[in-house]
Amino acid sequence: MGQILPTGHVGELCIGGLGVSRGYWNRTELTQKLFAKASFAEQGRLYRTGDLARWTSEGELEFWGRIDFQVKVRGHRIELGEIEHALEQLDGVHQAAAAVKDHQLVAYLATESALTGKNIIDHLSKYVPDALIPDQYYALPSLPLSVSGKVDRKALGKLTLSPLEVGIAYVAPKTEVQQVLAQLWAELLKQNPVGLKHDFFFAGGNSLKLVRLQTSIAREFGISLSIEELVSLRTLEAMADEIESIQLVQTQTESSSSTAMESFSI
Repeated sequence: MGQILPTGHVGELCIGGLGVSRGYWNRTELTQKLFAKASFAEQGRLYRTGDLARWTSEGELEFWGRIDFQVKVRGHRIELGEIEHALEQLDGVHQAAAAVKDHQLVAYLATESALTGKNIIDHLSKYVPDALIPDQYYALPSLPLSVSGKVDRKALGKLTLSPLEVGIAYVAPKTEVQQVLAQLWAELLKQNPVGLKHDFFFAGGNSLKLVRLQTSIAREFGISLSIEELVSLRTLEAMADEIESIQLVQTQTESSSSTAMESFSI
């Protein structure tokens, strides 16, 4: 069992004290999973709720979702509750739910405001890292709820909705690297034209297509970029800049090696 987290840090909500039982009757495996020993707890035992929460500076306990809502996308372990909490801080959003759909991270927002994808992305970028920014956004008057009053995620996945426009302006590729990379994107994403400011994931990319892009870049440019690097770069412009920077270093290294060999031969 871990330690108590400082104020403001998100962790699993555990319950201790005299009211906590010794476990489930005749269910040893489940007891071992959900009841943990903790030297700092009264009675030395805690019940693991599976909820994520944190103490605020005002002394309030803030709910952040469920641990079982963690997903792995783009090589990152992502807590959906963190995304949902950030989305619900946006003016006009009454409730939010994040999910994985067709290998993409998507968000559903209950709102009556005229939001655009760009509005949402600009807001999220202030609160969460790039890896936690969804690829697509869907707006609806309210989210479907289960009989217990929680968001019905299965019902959300069955809805037929059109994603909000991200609203990214087209900027034409100029350099040779940018143009070749744009062609690779177009072939993978079935989208043309592809501009410098386009984001790979917002344009329809997913983790599987990202692996194919990684292979294509290695083939076309002789450069190996990790999946983590590609995820952090995201835009066509940023990827092209990285490739051009690596090419420049390679050229300088080859030039230095050639000069050294010439000096030695003299």
